[in-house]
This record gives sequence, C-alpha cells and structure tokens, in this order.
Amino acid sequence: MTDQTAIQVSSGNFLAPAASLTEAKERYSLFKQFVSSVLEKGRDYGIVPGVSKPTLLKPGAEKLGAFFGLRPTFLIQESVNDWTGKDHGEPFFFREYKCQLLKNGELVGEGIGSCNSWEKKYRYRQSERVCPECGKPTIIKGKEEYGGGWLCYGKKGGCSAKFADNAPEIINQEVGQVANKDVADQVNTIDKMAQKRALVAAILIATNASDYFTQDMEDFADHTDIIDGSFKEVSQPVTSDQKVTDDQLYDCMNGKVIELFATSWNISKSDAAKEVSKLKEVGKITGKMSLSDYQKLAYGGE
Repeated sequence: MTDQTAIQVSSGNFLAPAASLTEAKERYSLFKQFVSSVLEKGRDYGIVPGVSKPTLLKPGAEKLGAFFGLRPTFLIQESVNDWTGKDHGEPFFFREYKCQLLKNGELVGEGIGSCNSWEKKYRYRQSERVCPECGKPTIIKGKEEYGGGWLCYGKKGGCSAKFADNAPEIINQEVGQVANKDVADQVNTIDKMAQKRALVAAILIATNASDYFTQDMEDFADHTDIIDGSFKEVSQPVTSDQKVTDDQLYDCMNGKVIELFATSWNISKSDAAKEVSKLKEVGKITGKMSLSDYQKLAYGGE
C-alpha cells in the first residue's frame, strides 16, 4: 500500500479513514498555512503566560469557520433569569448554549458553552472613593505634613475639596472589590459570552484545531491584555567608565514610585503607571528625584 492509497476495510465493523494519507497531509499542511498567514496574534488568538498553546479568540474561530465553509447555529440549552434574587439570595443569570456547525446542511460538529453572573468579573466590581462634592473618583489620603485628611485631587481632575480624617461621607464608602449592584446590566453580555464559548468549542472540534489552540484561558482576562513574553535575570557589572543616566535612575525606582502613587491616589498600579508616565513626559518626574520628592508630588506637594 502506497502513501497515496487510503486504508480500506473490506469487512467487519472497523472504522475506515475518510481520506487517504496524502489527502490528510495536504489538509493539515493547508491548515498550518492558514494559521500562520491569515490568523493574527492578539486579534484571532492570544498567548497566555503559563499555557502551552495559544488560546483561540472569537474572531479567529469565525475565520476558521468561514475557511471551512461552516455555518453556526445556536440552540439554548438552559436559561435562568432570577431578577430579584428570590431563588438564589441575589440576582442570578445563567445561559447555556449548544453551537452546531453545518456544512451543506449536514451537522459536522457541535460544542457547549455556558456563562453565569456569579463569575467573578460579573459578580463584583472595583469601587473607588468618590468625592461628595464633584462626584469624581479622585479622593486621595492627604499627608500629615500637608494637613492630613482627605483630598479631592485636582491633578486627577478633582475639585480640590478637602475633608477631615473621620469624615463619614468619605470613610463610610465601600472600596475595593464589592458586589455588583447592576449585574442585570450584564445579562446581554452573559448571553453573548455563552454563545462565544460554544462557538469556540465547536470550531476546535470540527476543524481539528485543538492541536494548535486551546480555549477558555481567554476568559481569565480581556484578550487585549494578553501578553507574550518571557523574563530572564541578567547580572551585568557596572564599570567605572559607565555613566548612569536620569532615565536609568528613574527605572531603578520605577516599581516603588508606581506603588507610592497607587497607594496615595487610591488607584490600581496599572492606572498609577499611566499617571507616572504622564508626569514624566511633562518633566515633573526625573531620575534626579529622591523618594521624598516623589512622596511630596504624590501627596499634593510641589
């Protein structure tokens, strides 16, 4: 039997291949070319640190479906709408879909996907202190040497209003991870997410794409935040003829600076990094600054 000959089963109940070895090789070669030349990293698939395979995103799944001539249909399997929380103690929404892939009217693959409002990204939200005067989330803790209390920070777009250390309108506000009181606004998103998960599952099965991709890891973060990188510590001695620049000094303190601004302004580290970058661009942050200089800037001093 040659490479061009399909394996044949003359009798019995053994399952015969649907294609010859040559056709199978051509099919996988064509699939590999499609992945490398058509699908885009960051848009159609993402790289999640610690996961061996790229995660297939919805745009990539749709392109694979079009490439193979597959038409998706979605069948609702289960739906829960507890708007008042009567049956679950709090509002709860659940969707489960089956995605069927058809080609020329024939079913060639299907997958199940579900989503519910008790998933962390829907059930909770990050809450920040809001200024009672202007309504903006620009409240920071004032440093003792500048009078203490609370300040609606003007450099963050606030109104510069000041409040006492024990001001109830400030300290009684919930901060951090709190229950999402507007979870009902997420119902449509939950519905679409369940469909998306079902589609990706069906595409992976129908196109034999599991050799290249996995799924669901995307749901741990917005795929725009998916990163691809590795880190390696390198020890490099400093010689006497090397000059340390202002930017290098700043980079050495960068982690402490970002943490300082995040704490003093009551914002996330990613937001703090953006604010620090803006201050650096306008010349308010330089590598010549000491940690006390950064503290004065973070807490409202000049």
